[in-house]
Amino acid sequence: MSEHDPLIGTLLAGRYRIECLLGQGGMGSVYKARHEVLDRDVAIKLVSSRALAADKMLKLFRREARAATRVDHPNVTAIYDFGHDELGRPFIAMEHVVGRSLVGQLMRGGATEPMGLARALPILLQLAEAMLAAHGAGVVHRDLKPENVLLTRHRGRDDFVKVLDFGLARLVDAADSASLLEGDFYGTPAYMSPEQCACKPVGPPGDVYSFGIIAYEMTCGVLPFNAAPAQLLYHHQNSDPPPPATTRGVSSPIDPLLLRCLSKDPDARGHAVKLTRELRELSALVGAQLTRAPKTSLPLTVPDEGTGDGDADHKPTMAATIEEQRQKAASRHARRRALDELAVALAERGLGGDDLVERFAAKLDAEDEVLRLEAELDLLEVLADHHEQRSREREARLRPAIGQQRTDRGARGQPGGAERAIEKLRTIASLRDARLEDIARRTETHRHELDSAVLAANAAREALIELLRSLRSSAGADAEMMSLYMRAGV
Repeated sequence: MSEHDPLIGTLLAGRYRIECLLGQGGMGSVYKARHEVLDRDVAIKLVSSRALAADKMLKLFRREARAATRVDHPNVTAIYDFGHDELGRPFIAMEHVVGRSLVGQLMRGGATEPMGLARALPILLQLAEAMLAAHGAGVVHRDLKPENVLLTRHRGRDDFVKVLDFGLARLVDAADSASLLEGDFYGTPAYMSPEQCACKPVGPPGDVYSFGIIAYEMTCGVLPFNAAPAQLLYHHQNSDPPPPATTRGVSSPIDPLLLRCLSKDPDARGHAVKLTRELRELSALVGAQLTRAPKTSLPLTVPDEGTGDGDADHKPTMAATIEEQRQKAASRHARRRALDELAVALAERGLGGDDLVERFAAKLDAEDEVLRLEAELDLLEVLADHHEQRSREREARLRPAIGQQRTDRGARGQPGGAERAIEKLRTIASLRDARLEDIARRTETHRHELDSAVLAANAAREALIELLRSLRSSAGADAEMMSLYMRAGV
């Protein structure tokens, strides 16, 4: 398709060499291009003249594109530039992301499958953090859906989230419908908030509702409402979503959060700050269960004991769920501490001999190695964030000089401050990429080492527990020893 496109190979706006067509929609076409001055790949949204024929639409394009450039977050696709090409067609230059859409990860064999909580939580947390950054900049997405969420690989880690079209949704949807000119109706029915369905103003709570739909679909395997578009608009405004535990057959710690996000009352949904905090707590608890205590951790979902008809006052709140999970994590930590105390007490009584000392020392060494690697991974993450943020800030300071060069036609080709700024920007990008590549390699190595260290720590712990159990009869009826055995769960 792209080989017949007359734009392929041409230079757009004097700096973007068009390489291939990535896709087409109501708003226009999206191309992969190369910025010939900065030598980097970008995605170009070339807006059709028909889509912005009305004066209101042209003003909307400028306002929305300008607002979108204010969102600066790793999980949001960056907007680099916008303007008009030689033929007067509006375009937006944005970060080119290679990845797969979230909808592709949810669909298996033509049907949606639920995603495990251990994988879903990090994705949802990144999506919430992207919302938090955008809302903090005064930008609302208005059309969050799996198609607008890309999963890519970043710093050696899969499932890194990139959200597309933050602040541009009205442009995309309006291009497919002239109704924007009359009532500002836009969105995807399956993911629209009640206020959006009613053609009311959409603010940050509308994005939170759409987030809730995405989270429900990810963790349940189905949408809360599945009907024709007209019926969907009705259900979003008038029907309660089926309880997630009923839909999937088991309850999950995330369920209270899902139901709150899907509240009909925008004020009851909470804001992105609260959402992000709760997801961080849940992610930390689930991560601790998976990586630090795989043999003793409680399941991430538990059978639903009720029928869904109980008193609503007895439904767990998100805070209660998190507190329950925190208490369970504290209980596991207490058992491990008691295990260490038990090993010391037996050794002091001369039981277990050298075998006990060696197994206990091996366990402590293995756990110390896990802690060391976790700390180094945290430092690498901070270092990568630092380099990325600093380069972004320096690029932002230099862009005005580059913009001045573009508008000052008479200065083209003449050495000056703008040319030096462009060269500096190229150097900044090159150094940043080299540093981040090095950090990504080190991070990948540390992750493999951490996986091996966790397995070694678990094996050392099990070897110690096996010996402690064999020594239980030798400990006699000593009350202190019996108490330690009970606390350690051995």
